Amino acid sequence: MRYIFTIALLLFLSQLYAQSVIKLNEAGQYETKSVNLPAVKDSLSPQLTSFPIGIPCNPTFKNMRNVALADINNDGKDEILTAIDSKLYCICDTGIIWEAALTGTATYPPSVGDIDGDGDMEIVVATGGVPANGRIHAFDNNGAPLTGWPVNFSDHWIQCSPVLADLDQNDTLEIIFCERTSSSGNIQVLKADGSPFGANWPQTLDAYPAVTPSVGDVNNDGSPEIIAFSTQSRYIFDAGGNVLSPFPQLTGPNVKYSYQSPIIFNADGNADYDIAGASHGVTPQYFLMGNTGANLTGWPVAVAGNNWTYSTPTVAEINGEKIIFEGKPVGTPADTLLFAFKTDGSLLSGFPIIAEGGAEGVICIADADNDSNDDVFFGSNMIDVNGNGFIHAYSTSSPAELNSFPKMVKGYTYMNGPALGDVNGDGMLDIVSLSYTQNFGADIDSAFINVIELNVPFTNAALKWSTYKGDNRRTGYMPDIVQQIPEHHSDYLHVFPNPSNSVFHFEVAGNHFVKDVFVYDHFGRIVLAENDLQQNQINMSNYPPGIYLMEVHLDNETTISHCILVMD
Repeated sequence: MRYIFTIALLLFLSQLYAQSVIKLNEAGQYETKSVNLPAVKDSLSPQLTSFPIGIPCNPTFKNMRNVALADINNDGKDEILTAIDSKLYCICDTGIIWEAALTGTATYPPSVGDIDGDGDMEIVVATGGVPANGRIHAFDNNGAPLTGWPVNFSDHWIQCSPVLADLDQNDTLEIIFCERTSSSGNIQVLKADGSPFGANWPQTLDAYPAVTPSVGDVNNDGSPEIIAFSTQSRYIFDAGGNVLSPFPQLTGPNVKYSYQSPIIFNADGNADYDIAGASHGVTPQYFLMGNTGANLTGWPVAVAGNNWTYSTPTVAEINGEKIIFEGKPVGTPADTLLFAFKTDGSLLSGFPIIAEGGAEGVICIADADNDSNDDVFFGSNMIDVNGNGFIHAYSTSSPAELNSFPKMVKGYTYMNGPALGDVNGDGMLDIVSLSYTQNFGADIDSAFINVIELNVPFTNAALKWSTYKGDNRRTGYMPDIVQQIPEHHSDYLHVFPNPSNSVFHFEVAGNHFVKDVFVYDHFGRIVLAENDLQQNQINMSNYPPGIYLMEVHLDNETTISHCILVMD
């Protein structure tokens, strides 16, 4: 296939580079400068056979926030979904499965979910471009456009990733996204068929939209809210399009926003939820606010060195405490680049991490070396003299770079970083990262899809954060994603014992038999699929402790869902 570059070509391209650091300004323009790295690793890390895959990319608009990993064809393997320039690609462990044309230029990763309730995954992608020709696209799992899509808003740029969430709680997903107009922007909401969600949408912001919105029930009223930022203000909308008091809150010009999508989680144990984020501007900061906009005790925390940061937070439970991971840009010499904050604003022991290169892409959390301790993965804003970029992994228990890291890939990993999954279905953890060259029009730029295998069983990796905003629907909402999925006809299903550390038995009311059972983890991934069961039971003894969603399909086409708790 003409898009797959050979390793020989990669080595040839390596002569074009010197040690350099890249940064992105508020206007979306890239800048580079030369640096002197104290040490250079002059070889690429080994990758899964068939990788890296190289694809020509846009000379101006590079990808950010990496890729989506999802088993969209139920073959037990994660497909890689990425939108590069004007095409959407579905890639498996042996190469490109299909590609679909896009109108406009894509920069953010696709969002993936069953938007129409048909049992299959759909892919939703936003585009922009210069001249402006943005669209919001939706495809089925074979790459065919869904009826009613793409949707055009006067060719306006559709910014960031779309969010897939059930705003009206009718078991289909709405699509929430940002439309940039000539002077400001709108928060738009569409139904699964591409039609408008309601008369109160769109809602207009006071400036350009700045982030991928987040969606979750922040005030414990039983309905989801939408958190969105303009470049200078914070907003919370209810599903009906009403702005909740006391929002909007103008924070600019001292505190401004670009690319730093917020994360919703319960920081203080109260019934309502809180919102973590980062900012730039005159006084760049990391913040943790309640749903009324008030800062929690100990917040905000000034960004060290007064550096602008485009970091989107990652939130994970580490040793029983919720920890907020945030990054910032760094060049040389080494400086503080990755922070791990407790909910009171203090730092986790051993943090911040001090190294060269910034951490403003996706930050992932998993056990990378099978030692039962959580590790933190992140990318870099640097390349070495051979044009190689970096994927780092540090232990959270005693922060030091893990053996065999950093991993080296061709091009910058800046604003992308890692995603974690199992691409070839061998049960072992893989790192997937998008990297790219940046020649500013002097030569053809390429994006590279990299898959690096780790010798860690997938079930032992204890994935706590594996993708942009924590899940492929990009909601940025914790509790675990299984708690957001409605339980259908749960009164027809009896699961026992629950919780359990091994076998879960279940009984179904009525004269029906079970066709299939699927179990989803807290990222919405299928971890167990059973059909033709001889007994109504599943064995979860080989799976990590946590909350899972068991989905039972009956012979009368009824779907029954129930949360189960796997214990130690």
